Formats: sequence, C-alpha cells, structure tokens
Amino acid sequence: KQLPPTSTMVISLHNTRTRFVLSGPIPSLRILHSVLEARAKKEAEKKKEGQFGGKPLSFTWEYLDVGGAYHSPYMETGRKLMQERVKALGFSVDASALQIDVYSPDNLKRYNDSPDLTQQMITEQFVRSVQWSAAIRLAVEGTDASFVLDFGPGDGVARLTRSALKGLGARIVPLVLQSGQQQLFEVFEEQRAPVRYTDFLPQRKTLADGSLGIENLYTRATGQRPVILPGMTPTTVEVPIVAAAANAGFTSELAGGGQVSERIFWLRMEELAEQLEPGREIVFNALYLDPYLWDLHVRKTGLVQKARKAGYPICGITISAGLPETSEAVKILDEFASLGMWLNAFKPGTVAQVKRVVEIAKAAPQHTIFVHLEGGKAGGHHSWEDLDQLLLESYHMIREQSNLVLCVGGGIADEDRGVELLNGSWSDKYGVPAMPVDAVFLGTLTMACLEAATSPQVKEALAKVAGGDKWVFAGKFDGGMTSGKSGLNADIHYIDNPASRCGRLLDSVAGDEEAVQARRDEIIETLNATAKPYFGDVEKMTYFEVAERLVSFLAIGRNGRYEDGCWLDVTYRARVFDFLRRAEGRLCEQEAGVVESFLKDPKALDTPQAVLKEFVEVYPQAQTQLLHPLDVRFFVQRICGRPGKPVNFIPVIDANVRRWYKSDSLWQAHDDRYEAEKVLIIPGPEAVKGLKQADEPVASLLGRFEQALVQDVAERGVVEPSLEREDSGWMPSWGVGDVDHDGIINVVASQPPHEHAWEDYFAERFSGPIASLFASHRIIDGKLSRPNPVRQLCRAIPGAKMRIQIEPSNKQVSAIRYQPSEDSTESVVLRVLDNGQKVSFTLTIQQETEDKLPSFAFDLSVSQRAEITNFALEEGAWSRAMRHFYHETMFGQIFDATEPFMSLKTKDALSRLRARGYASVTGGRAARDKSIPLNAAISLTWQPLFRLLSCDEVVDGLFHLVHLDNDFTLCEGWPILSDEEIEVDATITKLQDGDSGRTVQTRCVLTRGDVVCAQIDSTFFIRGFFGHTPFVAREKVELREEVIIADEPALSFLRQHEWLSLQEGVSLKVGDVLEVSAALEEQRPRYETPTFKANGQLTRDGHVVGDISIDVSKDLKLHPLRAWLNILTPATNEPKVARKLLAFETSTTPRELNAFAEISGDLNPIHRSDLVAWLGQLDGIIVHGM
Repeated sequence: KQLPPTSTMVISLHNTRTRFVLSGPIPSLRILHSVLEARAKKEAEKKKEGQFGGKPLSFTWEYLDVGGAYHSPYMETGRKLMQERVKALGFSVDASALQIDVYSPDNLKRYNDSPDLTQQMITEQFVRSVQWSAAIRLAVEGTDASFVLDFGPGDGVARLTRSALKGLGARIVPLVLQSGQQQLFEVFEEQRAPVRYTDFLPQRKTLADGSLGIENLYTRATGQRPVILPGMTPTTVEVPIVAAAANAGFTSELAGGGQVSERIFWLRMEELAEQLEPGREIVFNALYLDPYLWDLHVRKTGLVQKARKAGYPICGITISAGLPETSEAVKILDEFASLGMWLNAFKPGTVAQVKRVVEIAKAAPQHTIFVHLEGGKAGGHHSWEDLDQLLLESYHMIREQSNLVLCVGGGIADEDRGVELLNGSWSDKYGVPAMPVDAVFLGTLTMACLEAATSPQVKEALAKVAGGDKWVFAGKFDGGMTSGKSGLNADIHYIDNPASRCGRLLDSVAGDEEAVQARRDEIIETLNATAKPYFGDVEKMTYFEVAERLVSFLAIGRNGRYEDGCWLDVTYRARVFDFLRRAEGRLCEQEAGVVESFLKDPKALDTPQAVLKEFVEVYPQAQTQLLHPLDVRFFVQRICGRPGKPVNFIPVIDANVRRWYKSDSLWQAHDDRYEAEKVLIIPGPEAVKGLKQADEPVASLLGRFEQALVQDVAERGVVEPSLEREDSGWMPSWGVGDVDHDGIINVVASQPPHEHAWEDYFAERFSGPIASLFASHRIIDGKLSRPNPVRQLCRAIPGAKMRIQIEPSNKQVSAIRYQPSEDSTESVVLRVLDNGQKVSFTLTIQQETEDKLPSFAFDLSVSQRAEITNFALEEGAWSRAMRHFYHETMFGQIFDATEPFMSLKTKDALSRLRARGYASVTGGRAARDKSIPLNAAISLTWQPLFRLLSCDEVVDGLFHLVHLDNDFTLCEGWPILSDEEIEVDATITKLQDGDSGRTVQTRCVLTRGDVVCAQIDSTFFIRGFFGHTPFVAREKVELREEVIIADEPALSFLRQHEWLSLQEGVSLKVGDVLEVSAALEEQRPRYETPTFKANGQLTRDGHVVGDISIDVSKDLKLHPLRAWLNILTPATNEPKVARKLLAFETSTTPRELNAFAEISGDLNPIHRSDLVAWLGQLDGIIVHGM
C-alpha cells in the first residue's frame, strides 16, 4: 500500500489456498520479502514468549524465470498487441459452438455464455488473475465426478489440481504421464475412492422415541449424540455432572486430574455406578504427561483397566496432555479393546501431534480412534494454536484415515459456532470445501451448570465475565480474563481476580530465590488475600501454635464421601498425627525406655480439639517452646511436602512458592466457603462469552447445541437417510449353507475374516433383539456390567455352525442355535420371549452318549433407550445360573447356597471299582488290599468343596477357577479303604483378594467315626480382578501347632504377651513342648485397620497350662499369634523348606478328559466343554489340577 502505482505488486495466480504467484518490479518484491521475513521472525519470538496466538508466519519464496508477468496489469501492452494481431488475422472463437461447459479461471463464469469469447480469453491470459482452486471446486463440487483429466502439455497443472481436489471425491489423471494413461485405460486392483467431505455432513434422523436427532459418523460409531462433555479439572472431577450428561445420551468424560488416590478413584467408581442409569457408561480422561497419575490410572497400577474388569461403567479413555509413542499407543488400544473399552481418544494440539495420531491409526486399523482436536482458546492448560488453522492443516489427513473420528473444541461460545463446525460451513471463508467435524465438546460453558459442583459465587462470577474474541497472552488481561502459568509451568487461562493476580506475581519470581526474598512482604500480603494463604513463620512459632494452625487449616472436612470425617483428606489426618508424634518426641523429658504416647491411634483425631487440649495438658511446655530447626525442616518437607493431596496453605516463602501456590489450587472453586475473588477459576476466554446464566441443567445445555444442528439440517433441506437395507442375500460371503421354506437359515463358517464376523453378519442382514445382542459388548448386572457371553461364545471360526430362525417379513431373528463345529455336542441357544421383551440364553453341553448335562441358562430383559438396546440380568440371575449349573453337573441336584467359613459335612464312600479305575486312568497300580490311592481321597471331597465354592462370595468366578495345590496330612486313621463310609468336614478357611485374582483356601478333614484319617488343605485361584473388594483378606481357621521352649530368652518371650494367661501355679521351663490349639480369625479391610482374633488353649502333656485370647485392631503385617509362633521353635525336626522349581517337563494330554472326570468325580465342566472354557477366557478345555 505504501508503494507508488508503478511499483505495486499483484497476485497473478491463486494456485492453492497457500500457494501464490506474485507479479511486480523486482525491488518491490525484495521489499516484500524483507517485510515477510521480519514479520515471521517477530511472530516466532512472540510465540515462544506466549505473546502470539495461532501459527506464526512461515513461507517459502522462489523467483520464477519467465519472459513476462502474465495474469497481471504489467502485461497490458501485450494484451493490446495480441488483440490487434488476432483481429487482423480474422481469428475468433464462437462460444455457442462449445459442446461442454467451460469455465473462466478468472471470474468462474461459463465461457459458453460469453458475448466475445476471443477477447475475453486474451484479456484473462494477459492481465487477469487465475483463481485455480476456486475454478476446480466450481467444476467438481456437487457432481458425481470421480476423475479429472489433465491433457497437458506438462503435469504442473495436474499437481496444482491434486491439491484443489482435496475433499471433492475425485482424483486427477495426468494423461501426459504413463501412470495417468494406465489409470485410465488399464485395470488394476481396486483403489480406495478419494475422500469426499460431503460424506461427513450431518443428517437428520427420527429416533426410536419419535424425536428428531442427528446421524453422522460420530453417532454411528458411538450411538451417542454429537456433543461431548469433556474431561476437565475441576468441573468433571465430580460425578453428578458426568452422570447427568451420560444419562441424557451424551458422551461424558470423568476428569482423571482429580482422581489422585486409589481410595478416591474407587469411591468415584461406586458413585458412578449409583448415579448412572443401567447401560450408561462414561469415558475416563487420563493425563499422559503426569507420571504419577498416568502410572496410577493406566501404566502401572492400572486402576482404569481394573475398574473395567470389575464391571464399572468405563467404555473408553481419552489420553490428554501428551501422546504415547506409536507402539505404546497400539498396545494400549489392544488392551482396552480386550476389556470392551471401545471409545478411545487422543487429544492432539498441534499439526505434528495430529500426524502422530494418524500414524497410530495406520498401525492399528482394527480400532476406531477418536481425535479430540482443541484450539488454544480453551480453558485450563492450552496451546497457542488457532483451531481453524489446525483444522485447515490437518483435516484432510484425518479424513483420509478411515478409522479416525474427528471431535473439536476450544472457544465454542454459542450454538452458531457449534453448528458451523458440525456442518462444515466454518471453512467457507477460507475458500475450501465444507469441512464438517463429527462432534464438538463444550468445556467452559458447562462450568456453571446445575449439576456442576462449582460454588454459587463462582458460577455467578463466570456468568459476569465478558470474555472476548482476542487472544489473552501471558501476563495480559482482557474482558475479565488473563493468562499465566500453572504449577506445571504450562500456559493456562484464569479469570482476572486477586487470586490470579497473585499467580502472575509468583510467575514473575518463580525459581528465583533472590527475587522471591526481595518481594517477600508483597508476596505474603498477596497470598493472604487468596484462598491459599501463608501459614506463617514456623521458626517463630511454638509447637502448640503450629499444631493448632495445622488443625485450623486441615480439619475443615464436612464428613463428605471423599473426606475423612472432619479432615478434608485422609492424608491431612496423617500429617497432623505425625507432627504431634514428632513434637512429643522432642518435648518428652524421658531419657530411656519406651515412651507411652498420649496419641496412640490416628482415630483419636476424630475430635482434633480434644487431642490438642490433651497435648498441652501432657506437655505444657509446647505452648512456650519454639520449633527446633530440624523440626522446621521436617514440617516443610515431611509434613507439607509429602505425597498425597497438597496442603491448602503456603508453608514457606522460597523459590518454589509458585508450585506451593498452584498445586491442587482449583478445588476451592467448588467450596462455597471461599469468595470467588480468592480462588483460581479457569474458563476459556472466548467460550466464556456464551456463559450467560448459572444452573442450567447440563443435558439442556448440550441438547441446545444438538437441536440447533437439527434445525440447521432441516433448513438446509437435507433428506433423512433411508432405513431400507440393501438386500445382499441371506448368506455371508465367508459362509456356506442353505435356507428352507420355514424361515430357517443354516450357515457354516468357511473362511470368516475374524472371530466377531457373526456380529457384522447380523447387523447387515437382520433386526430385532438377538441381532442387537450380538452387537452389544456388555450386559448389565445390577449397577455394574459383565462381558456379553454371546460374543464370548459365538465365535466365527472355520466350521462353526449357526442355525437362524427369522420372520421373513421383517427380517427379525426369533431364535438361533450356535455350535462351534458341525458335529459338536455343545450349543448356545437364544430365543426371543414376551414379544421381544426378553431373550433367553441357554448353554448346553452334552456327552458323546447324548445324555444331556444340565444347562447354564438365564433370561435377559430388553430395553430400548434412544438408539441403544440394553440387555440386563435380573438381580442374582448369573449367580443362580452358575450354582444350578455346577450343582446339577457335579451332583445331579441343587443345594442351597452356603456361607463362607461355615462347616459343611458330607458322607461318601469310594467303591473298590472306582479305586481301581482311578489307578488305571492315572497310570498307577491298584493296591492288593482295599486301600485307596492317596490322590483318590480327594474324590471324596468334591461335593462339599464345590458346594462351598458355590457360595455367593465365590460362585461367580467358577468359570475362572483353577486348582493350585493339595497338601495332605495323613493321620491316625489312614489308609482309607474302598467301600467304607467316610465323613468329610469341609470349610473355606481363607479368602485373599488381589489385582490378579482371588485365592481360596479350604480344609477337608476326613474321619472314620471319631478317628481322623487325613486332612487335605487345598488352594484354589479365581482368575480376574479382585482389587476392589471390601477386604484384602479374611481368614477363619483352627490352628494346631507344637512349639518347644528352646532356651531362657524363649521362655521370657513367651511370658511377655498380655493375651496369653498362664494358669495359676503353672511353671514352664526350658525344654517343655507346648501344643497351641486356637480358633484364629483375621480380617483385613481394604481401607481400614485390620482386626485379629484368637481364642484357644496352651497345653503341655495334655493338660491346659494357659489360655489364649486375642482381640486387637492394629495395622500389623501378621496375625499376632502367628508372629509369636514364628519366633518360637517348632517341636518337629522337619525343616520348613521354601518351594522351588526342581524340574520342568511338557506332556501332551488327551483331547478328551471324560474318563478321568467320571472316575475321579471331578465333573467340573471347564475340563470337558470348550464353550465353558471360552466363558472362562481360556482357549479350550484345561487339564484337571491333579
């Protein structure tokens, strides 16, 4: 603009959106080049400083070696000469003679309608610019064109056209190249059609309840509405808003940033299970670059995977704040998919990160992956990237990868912005085809929703903030917003208030000890105006003053679900307890021996004021004695700086003061005791413009955006997609079979593409509840869910057979029968009952003799919500079906359920024929007398054992049960003879739960009359996740052991325990052999103090010499009685040797194990049925654990 008219420059060629040809005098071009270089450098520097939003200018520059600046005013002389020469030659072109439409690359109008086409073409060639991308778009967009032919003479125009064709569904064919000619005239392997952006446009759809909704790629992939409640701390840390959005049919994320401990995580899972409607699930938002949280949630502890295994409603995970490497990402996706977690997303924030997500998608084509693309105007941690620029640069590469689904957010303030993103019209202003996204996510707008835990005063403050369209750069403020740094030193938006101004002050001195101390008084004054004030100069305070102030800060709990009584967090109680014990150690004047503490149990701090009162009564000097320097350091580092929930005050003014201030600094916005001015609030600066009211239900807010899109689609006249399915016949391409006249279809899988091919087959050709059941990953069981047994069992493997009964008029499936092979004696049968309100499931296994074994059977109730069909078990139905199946299979009758740790007695005899048969099938030799083989004795225990193992605590895991070992103790009545009646007294003695499974220990005592023949201690293991049961371990067992008093120290040790009462007049001495007989109990709750009990006697030579009575609640690693016995010397000389592997051998077992099952009495179907083994997540039947 500042150049004289003779030195101006023009754009001659608009080749693509980012490629142009400039024409002008060389000096002018050089000036422009210098201006652009300076601007690019300046913007890049500002970007590094957090003072520039969007992408800094980046350009390449190339001088073209041409004879003239065509398509510019500088060719006006040439134009006139050309017009004169053509006129002199009498040459002209008649526009009406054109047989096809030809368009001007200048004004995009048809040449066919030109009054003087010759002169128009000369003018355009010499002095008018070329709008090539626009011309190509005009010619191709809205047509069914698949190819654009380029006739040369070179391929330069073809290269430009290839870029212009992005999203139009057509490919360029350069006919001057051999490759182009081959494309046109030779037959090759079918190529994937180019991406057509219009395929991603939303369509209106009539939902099952008659209401109008949207159908697009997102709704088809998820069955959920295309507006998302994203994970964001602190808003979606809490369950109510997450559950409300999910219950309304929206994808809803639980923010992992607030699930900072195992206890909090599991409490959150329980609350989700309570508040979510049956069949509703949520997505967990995990922070990849937070090592502690990523390890806790996914990588090491794996709480998310464990929760899914336990049946909690997590259907996927969004990985935010960083991206894993491709190999790690694929491994994660595979693991999640194996758990039925299918809605998994990555959250890139730059084009480079989008490219990495595309790499992941290419490496994992079997997974549908959701891309959450967020612009720099989002709330919380953010980039400085512009959302439109991100989309323009990455949209096509995302759409080219067919297993990616695109969701966007950041700066969405109103329905208009949401609609233009979803219908693609946002890209119109950039001169490119419409680029519709598949879903939008709304963060800032939901912060003040009715279900949000945000305090009323903070909601009011959010509604008052003006916000704005401008970038709010680091340290600046505009429209009531500012931008600073978080405790992780990342950019973050805040409402401009005293709390955020304090943050800006701390940003300016962070890490600089000298600068901090120079402004110490100012920092303290500013901190004290916030919800996170300075604790005080600890070195100038007494022990009581520190303790009292600690209590005033930390004991502010309201007995909430996630609190610890009056303590805001469980770690807060521990901090005060540890400080008081430290103070006691410093103040106590006792110089030797064990100090009797005034504070023995942290539970005493249920009433902290009473503890403080007792503290000064016992140690009055605590009110006058200042903290020792070592205790000052202990207070800062070990009390305040320990892992766990950070303290809610600033313990020290040092170089780390910003980290102290901003660690865990967002929860106060959810506490109504703090003024809005005193807390940090993190909305997005642009989206907050749209937040005009507080307490709108989240379903209403998200629904407004969806309905705006429905209305837009209706106004655009988009036709609702047809529900009619293409009739592709009854047989899948990978199967063979026949169809009879009674509506029976018989299909045998010949070459299925994968094990779940039946799901695709039913979805493509049939309807009704059974077809929907094949597509369902989980079935509902109470408040939780379990893997769908139909998907586990009905595998599409070569030779598998499916018999399908349908109603030909509506293609609804009324019944199916599945067999893993054509000659299999096992089957799964599904039937529709009660007019589609129920589906009955029956798993039947048969022996070769065709004698039917009992069935594993239950009914599933069918319910429809929007487009989702749910299948639910009646309460306790799975357990009852398991118990009946096992009892009838193993015993031929059904027994009542037993209780764990209760005694169960049975009587049985092993016939001589069975004893010999046992020896025969196990390769042994039958005894000449009537004695039975040692291992055969276990056959007498199967009935009581499996009746115990079918108790409510264990029965659900029988398909996953493995037998680890047996420990035989032969007693006075051994051997057992064939045909003699033996009584078996069986009990479960211990249940121990862990992340990989549940260990069940049992004891069977075999007696003949009053004579004990043998004791068999067995260990079973149930594979699966049991890391969230109420108890880690429970034990109830009769303990009998002998010990010898080896020396005087042992004698002294024996007498020191208050729970052992020696009878009056009893004198013990070295060398005495004592027998301990006691009923031992142990309970280890997962999050509370263990309890230990024991009641019994101590005898010598058959005479009682002492009584044992233990009843203690204490955090001990070992039961006190067992610890006592471990220290004393056992009376037996047999050494206790640790187990170790001595040899390893591989043997091939028979395919059929029915002979051993029958002769041993172990009729567990997991040893005889492939289908049952599949339900147990095994590849096939397993060998008996003998």
